[in-house]
Amino acid sequence: MYELRRVERGAFDFSIDGTEWSVPSYDTLSLDQVEGFATAHDNAAAEKALRGFFEDAAPGCTEGLLLREFMSLVKAWQHDSGVTAGESAPSSE
Repeated sequence: MYELRRVERGAFDFSIDGTEWSVPSYDTLSLDQVEGFATAHDNAAAEKALRGFFEDAAPGCTEGLLLREFMSLVKAWQHDSGVTAGESAPSSE
């Protein structure tokens, strides 16, 4: 019988203008959280879902960011977990 071993939740730590923040690692999100991103039908909806996630995890972290800055943060968050655009899980697994 296969027994699933639960993984320890990781964190992605970052700073903006000297303020430190932390959100859960992309690769340790729940399936419900990932589904919330996947059901977005356009870029604006996806950005809204992602911003909601970041704000729920680290209130105030996206306040005042430009779109370009936020997308750079999201890219770094995904890269930290080994995920690239278009993938739903690290390619090494």
